[in-house]
Amino acid sequence: MEKVTPKKHLGQHFLKDESIAKAIADTLNFEGYNDILEIGPGMGVLTKYLLEKAGDNLRHRNRY
Repeated sequence: MEKVTPKKHLGQHFLKDESIAKAIADTLNFEGYNDILEIGPGMGVLTKYLLEKAGDNLRHRNRY
């Protein structure tokens, strides 16, 4: 995967701390939802925890 660099002049900030990403994912409850959309570029730090938690109930699509 190619490294993505945030553009500070656009106000972009990427989550890098694995423990914070895991804590965010741990707070989510996927019950009653058919679709979940995570928006944002970056290196997928949060995405991997969302996929781990949701398992087969989450489809991952990368447009790149």
